[in-house]
Amino acid sequence: MVQRGRKSPESQAVVVALVPGTRPEPPRELTPEQAQVWKTTVGALRADWFGPENFALMAQFCRHAALADVIDKALRATDIKADLARFARLAAMQSRESAMISSLATRLRMTVQASRDSRISKRDPGAGRPKPWETV
Repeated sequence: MVQRGRKSPESQAVVVALVPGTRPEPPRELTPEQAQVWKTTVGALRADWFGPENFALMAQFCRHAALADVIDKALRATDIKADLARFARLAAMQSRESAMISSLATRLRMTVQASRDSRISKRDPGAGRPKPWETV
């Protein structure tokens, strides 16, 4: 029998088994466009860059990035001279999405500035480990 009303967080939780060295798959609730953003983003970084604690933020990043693409297409299809009000609304929406994408990317440490640390490298899995001669 189907439970009526709100679903509990426990019933909505998705258990993701991560195998070391593999990249996390996109959550099932993402649309195909959002899942493609997930795969592109995760594929550009080290396999262990995102842990399960970051999946909710990463899913939101993908939602905002996919929505930004939709807004961009609508903005390009709008004639500024014919419909200035629509163009202004779309431009404001695009600005908000860009701010959210930037904020989430920074929190996920995906931006160049956020990952500028000599001990951490987004692409080199050996970075951050002590050299054999540095261990005591």
